Amino acid sequence: YWNIVPAQYLSDRNVTITIVNLPGSDMPADHGPFRFIEADACELTDIPDNSFDISHSNSVLEHVGDWDRMVRFAYHLRRISTSYFCQTPNYWFPLEPHFMTPLIHWFPRPVRLWLFMHISLGHWRKATSVDQAMRTVDSARLLNKQMLRTLFPEATIITERLFLLPKSFIAIRTHH
Repeated sequence: YWNIVPAQYLSDRNVTITIVNLPGSDMPADHGPFRFIEADACELTDIPDNSFDISHSNSVLEHVGDWDRMVRFAYHLRRISTSYFCQTPNYWFPLEPHFMTPLIHWFPRPVRLWLFMHISLGHWRKATSVDQAMRTVDSARLLNKQMLRTLFPEATIITERLFLLPKSFIAIRTHH
């Protein structure tokens, strides 16, 4: 993802990018402008306030778990930096972006479970157990604009559109 920015551009501007991955993740060694931290982004208590110029989250918020974990994730994203960018897909967009399946995220949970148990959907193969299917169903919890605004009350919310439909939202706070 970060390779879209040329390494020379980052080097010329003395940029360091710190990437947080969950404990137990396959962590690469620090290299170039990249530093890696093993931590739960919902529990960044070891990082002091305003330690970073920018916090950046692209399609992570919907994967951190239930609402309480989303609240903690947003709190820490806002707390550790003076500016932030947090993008998340829109619940009301008709194509579920993780499973590349229209409308599936609007179905009741038991229906989604049944579907994952019986067919392959998008990038996901048919589940081989109820446990695997439930973990897939629960792996992404999409938000609407009001939910994102609640998590980031001081942010400007930008709507990304695809064919005029609101595809995703970005919460942005800039420090001047």
